Amino acid sequence: YNDISGLQALLLACTELRSLNISGIHVHTQDLTATPYSSLAALLALNNNWRCLSMSPCCLSVERSPKSSKRTFSLVPEGYLVKRRRIGSNVAPNQNFAAFPDANSPSTSQEDPSASSSPPSSSPSSSSPSVSDESAFVPELEKLVRSCPHMENFELNCSGFRSAFNKYFGVHPTTCTSSPCMFSLTVGDQELMCIGRWKYLKSLQLTSIPGVNQGHCLLAIAKGCVSLEKLSIACLGQIAHCLYRSGLLAAFPFFSQLKDFRLEHPYLKIDDTMLTAMSRCSTLERVCIIAKNGTMDTEGVKDFFEKVEKLICFQLYTGRSLSVCRGLQAYLISRYKKSRPAICVCIHPLLSGGLQEAIAQLPDQHIDQMTILKSTVSIRPLDWNALG
Repeated sequence: YNDISGLQALLLACTELRSLNISGIHVHTQDLTATPYSSLAALLALNNNWRCLSMSPCCLSVERSPKSSKRTFSLVPEGYLVKRRRIGSNVAPNQNFAAFPDANSPSTSQEDPSASSSPPSSSPSSSSPSVSDESAFVPELEKLVRSCPHMENFELNCSGFRSAFNKYFGVHPTTCTSSPCMFSLTVGDQELMCIGRWKYLKSLQLTSIPGVNQGHCLLAIAKGCVSLEKLSIACLGQIAHCLYRSGLLAAFPFFSQLKDFRLEHPYLKIDDTMLTAMSRCSTLERVCIIAKNGTMDTEGVKDFFEKVEKLICFQLYTGRSLSVCRGLQAYLISRYKKSRPAICVCIHPLLSGGLQEAIAQLPDQHIDQMTILKSTVSIRPLDWNALG
């Protein structure tokens, strides 16, 4: 149990706060038993002035009822808890994401989960709550969304996650770790659907949220967050299976303002299907994809560059060989250096020697803003014009 009386007093007293970064702390249901608040998100919702907020996914966890909170966990060798889930048990092989409602629909969080167009619950089917209980349930994050409609920068950062390129060790892939809090397992697609109602949101970062499996929330975000310019996703769902891939690919055509896109997942196929979907987001200017054991379609990358005319910064770190990566990088730079004078490309095997030297050739601004994954909430950004 954590004593959060000091944090509670601070949030109740400083009602004009607009920016807060508490992503490094855990606040769970048992820590709030002495308060009238169901979660930290409910406490934060008392202030409707928030513009920038960073918190841990486990702060959204709440026990709904003894029936609906039954979840099965198993201790894996790495030492952290994960939910037992049968791969593909709730995922239709050819699911029609186009028919899925966006977050602005009034039935987003209250719709009957048995309906064909709504996402399945993140809890196992054996412990699904009744329809009446489900219709009365309001996700904790939705309370915050309703209270703060003018959010501009939001982050759900797992405090136990460290990217392959992180602010502590820099470009050192072996320092990557993922140890999500057990309570964050209850936060899934359904709980994050409401993010799509933030129509003024410009920057969104989601890292290590194991309950996100099908990607319904990503489609809702693409449809509803019409001002979104920067999106960073790292290790959502299960590490060994990128189950949210279909939802992500279906979302790309709806990103009307997206300029910066960063994606990190160890097992990710950067194939022609994915690159074709990404090319439908014509506003992209900077892309960084990190997939330690991922594959890469070289012809698909060439077509992607041809279709996305505003793209000037492209970083791709996969498991392909050094010769393939160097050949593709040289081709892209040679072909587009005249038509796009500011172009910079770095394509390199993630676990191959010379990675640090290759990334060092990129402009510092791209390394700081795209390559290295870090929070941008309550941190004064560097003035690159003054530095340069």
